[in-house]
Formats: sequence, C-alpha cells, structure tokens
Amino acid sequence: MLSSVALGGATSSYQVYVDTSSQSAYGTVSAARYSSDSSQEIGCYEGPNTVGCYASDASGNYLSCVNAYYNPDGVPTYLPTVISGINAASYIYFVVDPNTGECGIVQIDNGSEYIH
Repeated sequence: MLSSVALGGATSSYQVYVDTSSQSAYGTVSAARYSSDSSQEIGCYEGPNTVGCYASDASGNYLSCVNAYYNPDGVPTYLPTVISGINAASYIYFVVDPNTGECGIVQIDNGSEYIH
C-alpha cells in the first residue's frame, strides 16, 4: 500500500497581541478566528466618515484607533486603500497615536503562511 503526504507550505501563527504600553497590536485574522479562547479578535473597518482598527488579545487587553475618512483637503486618507486588502490570509499591525487616538501606523501583510 502506498501513501503520500501533502504539505501546504510554511505557516506562521501570530496570535493577537495587544501592547498597551506601546499602544500597538498585531496578529493574524486566521489565528484570531481559530484561537481556543473567545477573546481574540483583530480587524479594521470602514464607516461612512471614519476608518479604524481594533484588537483584543487572550488576556483581555483591547486597543483601537479611528481616523477620519477624508483629510482636511477632502481627499480620502491612505487607510481605506490599505484596509481594503484585509482577508483571511492577513497579518495586521497597527499603532495608536496616544495623543489623538488615531491610527498612526497600519500595516497589512497578506500571504498563504498566515492561513491557519
């Protein structure tokens, strides 16, 4: 009897981590979705006039940020374009400006290694 093994390639599981001292959070959408606890979540959203990101880790730490959709000149900010690429294979990292509550940095990385 012959058998074969199918390997799916490299994987990286980044559980959601919220660092309240540095006002940053990161994790993969897939790891949050399939975590063994009911606390982990990470994502970004686009509303009518705002764009933001949020994260909650297994320890119950929560962090979020929100930006205006448009800059003062009436041009959309960079965030709608960035977050439109989020999917099940996304790693999300964001930093909150502690003075304004706005998203100072938002980084999205998509790759098959992030699918859990």
